[in-house]
Amino acid sequence: MKGLSLKEHCSSITHMSCKRDKIYIHRDAIEQLFQPSIESIVNFLEDIMGEEYSINISDVILVGGFSQCQMISDAIKNTCRGLKVVVPDDADLAVLKGAVIYRHWPEVIYSRRAVFSIGARFLRVWLDGDDIEKQFKNARGERMCKDVFSKFVTKNKEFETNDKATLVVYPLENDTKKIPVMLFKSEEENPRYTTDPLCTAFGKSFNVEMSDLKGGLNREVHVTLTMGSTEIKVKGQQMPDGAVKEIQLDLLKD
Repeated sequence: MKGLSLKEHCSSITHMSCKRDKIYIHRDAIEQLFQPSIESIVNFLEDIMGEEYSINISDVILVGGFSQCQMISDAIKNTCRGLKVVVPDDADLAVLKGAVIYRHWPEVIYSRRAVFSIGARFLRVWLDGDDIEKQFKNARGERMCKDVFSKFVTKNKEFETNDKATLVVYPLENDTKKIPVMLFKSEEENPRYTTDPLCTAFGKSFNVEMSDLKGGLNREVHVTLTMGSTEIKVKGQQMPDGAVKEIQLDLLKD
């Protein structure tokens, strides 16, 4: 306010005062300021503790500058009862140190959990229970289903670096010369179709060439996804010795 000293101005604000040229904010105001962040962290932890895999968790390590806040550590200890909650020395530098270690020794992190399901969009034969709007007929009059989410990785499942998952795909017609591969990710563990609300396109699409027409409908294309440390690789090939098509996706960007 114009014309007021700093001390007078602070005195006019609830939970604030000024002494010896220093501004003091009451604990109640600080707690109120931190409450949304604390609630967000607690809710996130409660979601994790509710998962089936959480039974193997024994320790919780707090890192980053925020972990040195007593209100944060108290809230986490209260949420994670029965677990050992550790705040290491130099917790504010732990993230930086971890990044440096990981750069020189990526194998130090050997497993992760998938934050979403990853799959590809393919066609398949019609099955009882499929949505009627997904039905179409091929050239031979056989009922087929489109937009099927063919899954490589299941959300929340643990995988190790360089783990692989392979989908076997067959051509729709005898003269099919390429199989389109388009990746999708989903917030659901078991999505049915790539058009589901929680499913979105992921990365780049590509075609696997099927120039060898011998075998007709029995020709196989193997589409393999390899989980890397911070990336995934997807490779497609007509078996046994067709041309290999491969793309790489950076999980930190895509």
